[in-house]
Amino acid sequence: MLISTGPREEQGIDGAFMLVSERDKNPGKGALNTIEISSVDEYIKKVEASGGKAITPKMPMPGVGYMAYCSDA
Repeated sequence: MLISTGPREEQGIDGAFMLVSERDKNPGKGALNTIEISSVDEYIKKVEASGGKAITPKMPMPGVGYMAYCSDA
């Protein structure tokens, strides 16, 4: 479930709730930070070039765009 903290045209921090059973299937069992970027593909390349890795593939988020989880560890 996506959560909006204010109007789309204003800067802010939005979020989401995830079922515990779904969270356990995904990396990072604590808080996961998400940020809006211009291109998931471009930023996965930047993460990998900096020594990080994509820990999930690019995934569609219906009505929103795409996302991927990455790690710098």
